[in-house]
Amino acid sequence: MPGLRASGAAGSIDHAADADLPLRFRLGSITTALDRLEMSQTNAVSSIGGAARRTAQRLKTVLAESGLPAERLTKPAKPSAGLGGPFVPMKLDPKASPFEAEVARLQDEMLAADSLRRVLPYLPLRKPLPKIESTSGFGARPDPFLGRMAMHTGLDMRDAYGSIVHATAAGVVESAGYNGGYGNMVDIDHGNGVVTRYAHLSGILVQEGQTIRVGEPIGKLGSSGRSTGPHLHYEVRINDEPVDPTRFLKAGAKLFGQD
Repeated sequence: MPGLRASGAAGSIDHAADADLPLRFRLGSITTALDRLEMSQTNAVSSIGGAARRTAQRLKTVLAESGLPAERLTKPAKPSAGLGGPFVPMKLDPKASPFEAEVARLQDEMLAADSLRRVLPYLPLRKPLPKIESTSGFGARPDPFLGRMAMHTGLDMRDAYGSIVHATAAGVVESAGYNGGYGNMVDIDHGNGVVTRYAHLSGILVQEGQTIRVGEPIGKLGSSGRSTGPHLHYEVRINDEPVDPTRFLKAGAKLFGQD
């Protein structure tokens, strides 16, 4: 019966040269080869896990700048998914080998990175217009009609009348129609309590209940409602409270390399 030998950096096994050695030496040679192979595999898995960990950390850092806690974000579930149940964490066998332990860690790290990747399309990190030319920022400002100080709940962006306005994240149209001072307005629900608002539109291209992809056209820039001229009034709302949209735009610029 041919013998077995460990050779190479990865601990590969050679079936030719140890036939004349006593059985206990041949078994020792096999064990050494298997140990080297497991170490090589463990190092490879650890390298993959490190890459996943760095990706997850980068996404968390960018999302932290937007003000949303990454650990609480989840991809909006489809109503028909039919999933649920209590969370019961997996327990690693205390007798598990180093390779098995590293694989378990890799699974956790890849799941963390993947869950963040899946939620990214539902966060308003993209631009509603190809180029952002802001005419009024978020926060206190003199009211353009009354001249008194007032809270501006969004970001005003100038562009040509009729320019296409794009959804900054995927979601579902919550409302689409005329709304007082906002004029023609579209609200998109992105889940996790996040809603974006697009106001003063000259035309609306979507309807309530419609599922929207990130970047999809949702309206045309205009000057409807309480407006002094053609522009887009853009809001990001979290749990119905307006927040500064530039936080998300800056985070998106870092993540996607936008101008």
